[in-house]
Amino acid sequence: LDYYLGNIRLLQEDYEGAVQYYENIVWSNTGVFQGVNLAWTYFQLDRTDESFALLEDAIEQYKIFDETSAVSYLLSIRSQLYALAFDYDSAIVDIDEAIELAEENEFDSATLAELYTIRGEIIFLIYEWDRVEDNFDTAIELDPDYAPAYFQRGVLFYTMARRENALSDFEMYLELDSDGIYAEQAQEYIGSIVIELEALGG
Repeated sequence: LDYYLGNIRLLQEDYEGAVQYYENIVWSNTGVFQGVNLAWTYFQLDRTDESFALLEDAIEQYKIFDETSAVSYLLSIRSQLYALAFDYDSAIVDIDEAIELAEENEFDSATLAELYTIRGEIIFLIYEWDRVEDNFDTAIELDPDYAPAYFQRGVLFYTMARRENALSDFEMYLELDSDGIYAEQAQEYIGSIVIELEALGG
C-alpha cells in the first residue's frame, strides 16, 4: 500500500509526500522497483547523496543474493542518475558494468537493446557521436523491434544533419510504437525534416 500511495504522490510531483510512503518500505529480495522510486524521489529533492547511497546498498545486497538481473537494472538506473548529475564518467562505468553482466548472463535481446540504448544516450551527452551511433546500431541489431533505439538514433542523425536517415528512424519509431512516449516528438521532428528537405529541394 505504501508503494502505491507513494507512486500517486510521485505522479503528482509531491516528492516530500512520496518519500514519506517510500521510506516505509524496507529493501527485500523483491523490492527493487520500490527502492528505485525512493532513490529517484531523493534525487528530485536534491538529496543526491542519499539517492546514490541507497542504490549502492541495494546493488551490494542484490550481489549477495546473486540476483544479476536486479544488479544490472540498478546499475542502469544509477548510471542515468549520474548522467543527470553531470558525472558522465561514473555513468559510463555503471552502464558498462550493467551491459557486461547482461551479456555474461545471456539476458534477453530486448533487455540488452535497452541497455545499449541507455549507453548511447549517456555517451551522446559527451558528444562522441561515433560511439553513440555504434550503441544505437547494436541495440537495433539485437532487437529490431525496440522502438526507443530508433527514436534516439533519429535524434542523433538529426543532430548530425543526416536528415534522410533521421526521417527514416522517426518513421520506424512511429510504426513500431505509434502511442509511445516519444510519439509526439517524433511527429514534430518529421514535420521539421519534411520542411527542411523541401527547402533544400530534397
